[in-house]
Amino acid sequence: MLVLPYISIVMEKTEHMATVWLQILEPMGVGVKGYFGNAENGSPFNDMALAVLTMEKANVTINRLVAEERLHELVCLVVDEAHMVADPHRGLVLELLLTKLRHACRLSQEAAAAAAAAAL
Repeated sequence: MLVLPYISIVMEKTEHMATVWLQILEPMGVGVKGYFGNAENGSPFNDMALAVLTMEKANVTINRLVAEERLHELVCLVVDEAHMVADPHRGLVLELLLTKLRHACRLSQEAAAAAAAAAL
């Protein structure tokens, strides 16, 4: 999952990555798909895709994955322009997204530690 701040950048990067990474991703059955705005273009995790999303779409996607207990399907998250967390208008969305992921990872690590301790 690649998180970008603006729709225009999501569109540009989606096209660029689909072109540049085609030789690498296509044999693995992975495509590149952009998710932004109000378009109902499915879930990034319903198909094998490198998802390129706006911060808002990424936040909605993470919310859905947490609610459906499918966060483990997220392999990698890259946030470009992470300094936008300080933006007074849109920074809160990015901060919430990152906080949810951090909290979920901590809970996952605690569960793994508890399971390991029980096995001893």
